[in-house]
Amino acid sequence: MAITIRKIACPKDVFIKGIFAASESQLQSLTIDADNAGTYTTLTQDGGSGTITFEINSTPATLPFTLSVADVLDVFRTTSTSLGHYKITGTYV
Repeated sequence: MAITIRKIACPKDVFIKGIFAASESQLQSLTIDADNAGTYTTLTQDGGSGTITFEINSTPATLPFTLSVADVLDVFRTTSTSLGHYKITGTYV
């Protein structure tokens, strides 16, 4: 009788967060590496930044979306009168 061992990939939690300075409506581009590649499903933010929007490789994106190694993520907000922040969370297998 042969025994087969299978490695089962377990998902890991991933997140990306950014902080907007007062009067800043766009964050510096982020190039994705192996630590933050994954499928992102949830956005949380400070509530005073208006609408948070995303571009992946200069193409508009809405959650859920997948970020792969070497993708470039740009994050924007519509209200920039004060400090602000965002966080996106998801998983990677």
